[in-house]
Amino acid sequence: MKQLKTPMQANESIVVSPQIGTLMNGLRENGYLAITNQRIIWEKSTAMNVLGRGIIGIAASASIDFHSCNIDDVESIAEAKGQFMASGLQFRLKNGETYHFSLSGSKHKEVRDQIIQYVIQQIS
Repeated sequence: MKQLKTPMQANESIVVSPQIGTLMNGLRENGYLAITNQRIIWEKSTAMNVLGRGIIGIAASASIDFHSCNIDDVESIAEAKGQFMASGLQFRLKNGETYHFSLSGSKHKEVRDQIIQYVIQQIS
């Protein structure tokens, strides 16, 4: 399992292990998406971004290491489909922000469904 560099909060534990994912908002950023019992965390992977976009891509996003939001801030979560998104996720926050992710890996659809199910249980 990939170890996150993002600092964990008190009593926080990983529910869905970090999955290779691409943040699809604005600049496409490669990294890891993890679900904890408290937050949704997306952590940038410098190595994957260098391979995917080169040094210019890294320079453009150098200030972004990770994004997170409390699960309580999620208004809705859904499967997202589109070009290059075999297993996409869309999170809509209560403040109106929307985040799209595309998951990769051998079990990406199963992981997507597991994330959706867990988050819906937490916000219902």
